[in-house]
Amino acid sequence: MSTDTGFTSPRTRSARRKAKDVAYFWDELWGHFEWHLGWFVLLAGLCLAERARPACLKRWQGVVSALLLGWALFVSTVEGNTWWLELGATAVFVAWAWAARRPLLVACAGAFGLAALLIGIWAIWHGGVPEFSDLGYP
Repeated sequence: MSTDTGFTSPRTRSARRKAKDVAYFWDELWGHFEWHLGWFVLLAGLCLAERARPACLKRWQGVVSALLLGWALFVSTVEGNTWWLELGATAVFVAWAWAARRPLLVACAGAFGLAALLIGIWAIWHGGVPEFSDLGYP
């Protein structure tokens, strides 16, 4: 026999709400920040490694790489609500590429720049930077 009467005590509801808040923080806030920061650091590491042996990229390869990576950065950081982190990384990568001008670094800086441009357009269009899922996109 079940003793569940359908009534939940206020303490139980409060504990469930706190558990959901903690799960939300670790999954949606910290998790996205950690994931995207790690991704940016990995890209920076690849660009640092290029110093020893610059990549041989044809112009079209750099452009296609920048377009694909830029789109991925835009979509991931808007949906992950870490767009502000992407904008900060853009400043670093663009300044670095301006000074060093290596093929892979320039492609990465172009990708960050494209993502920043798309974030700006998105922000103007929506009057802020809402996540895609908040607007009903799958």
